[in-house]
Amino acid sequence: MKKTDKIIVIDNYKDLATTYASIIQKSGYTADTAQTGEEAMEKTCTNHYALAIIDAEIPDSTRILQNLAKTKTIKIVITDFPEEAILKGADACLTKVVKPKDLLFLIEKMLKEKQTTNH
Repeated sequence: MKKTDKIIVIDNYKDLATTYASIIQKSGYTADTAQTGEEAMEKTCTNHYALAIIDAEIPDSTRILQNLAKTKTIKIVITDFPEEAILKGADACLTKVVKPKDLLFLIEKMLKEKQTTNH
């Protein structure tokens, strides 16, 4: 796990995306946001992200997950239906309402696991 890892937050509610990104940035990571499926697809095709936080309710969330599955990007989905999100390709889930400590714990855990499996 490197604090140089880039993370993207994909949520159609700008305030939530900005809040999550701010929490992530205060922890030392670089964080981008996207508010539409189109914007998310564009950013994930032109940038390498170690991890993506995706709101399951964003239009095109399934297509975004499928696109990210082609890369080594870790996919954390925020959802009320974790089983469904896992079946669609999420690596992990957080249920709403997301607490900052839970968000950061899962990010750290998933990035550490990725680093361990890459060595």
